[in-house]
Amino acid sequence: MDQSIRLLAMTAQNFQKCSFQQHMKLVQELSGFAQHCVDHEDEADCKKPMSTIYYDKLCTGSDETHSYPWKADCCGKQDPEREKCFHDHRDTNIEPFKKPDAAAACKLQTEDPHEAFHYYIDTVAKRHPSFYPPAILELAKQYSVIMNDCCAEEEKEKCFDARFTDVQTNTYDLEYQQKHACHVVKSFPPEREYYAKKLVKYAQKFPASSFDVLHNLTLESLHLSKDCCKDDVVECMTEKMEFIQHVCDNQEKISPNLKACCEKSLLERKPCMIALPMDDIPADLPKEMKEFLEADDVCKHYADEKDVFLANCHHAVDT
Repeated sequence: MDQSIRLLAMTAQNFQKCSFQQHMKLVQELSGFAQHCVDHEDEADCKKPMSTIYYDKLCTGSDETHSYPWKADCCGKQDPEREKCFHDHRDTNIEPFKKPDAAAACKLQTEDPHEAFHYYIDTVAKRHPSFYPPAILELAKQYSVIMNDCCAEEEKEKCFDARFTDVQTNTYDLEYQQKHACHVVKSFPPEREYYAKKLVKYAQKFPASSFDVLHNLTLESLHLSKDCCKDDVVECMTEKMEFIQHVCDNQEKISPNLKACCEKSLLERKPCMIALPMDDIPADLPKEMKEFLEADDVCKHYADEKDVFLANCHHAVDT
């Protein structure tokens, strides 16, 4: 994900009442320091964790956020309490997104599509402060596609009416999925419920893949969700990109159908993977589960491996 897009999404979520122009000014300042650290990586400030650098600059930089009285209190704290303080002050009662005026929206889309895309990022982020930034990007891309399509239509308003209903439905679906995943992770320690659900999903989608591959994939997904559900935004974004890259690096072990998705840009890969249908079940996959029911050492395996043994059994059933 482009650095400026990450910063814009995070800044819009933290300071939702600022204008798009104010957000972009902050992003320029933050991007400037990020570039400084690329050239001066040995400086003490540049060696700090990314989230620490981000909030340091929010607290000492521009006065664009002076209208937030809670900011001083948050900035007086140390991480991770400082970051949590910013998250706790995000407002969920922001004015809902309204269908844009077709003429004005199409003018911006035509004259400056780069600026328009950043505007969509800003619009989604400030209205969905708990969304993962990668989810914000996916929704902004949907808005961008709608704009390109509808602005080419003769009846632009009619096109907007139909297409924006679809994207709003997708928004609520994404929000529900994210909240559900975090509820499962937080409510069922040590995350056995989440692990089981994910393993079942992967086993059904990639039935030819080995248990070891799917087991590791599930553990990575669990680790990723735990960080994202803690509102560790920077770590969440970084790990999501790394997870998708890991899937592509191991695509031959997972599914040949991933090739088409992995040939796309990093930002296009996840939606492509989600849209993939389930792979065909291998013809030589045994239907019996004798190794879990009749083997002489089944009790020993269970005693030694517990959850992993049961997970392997799940994998055998689900495929």
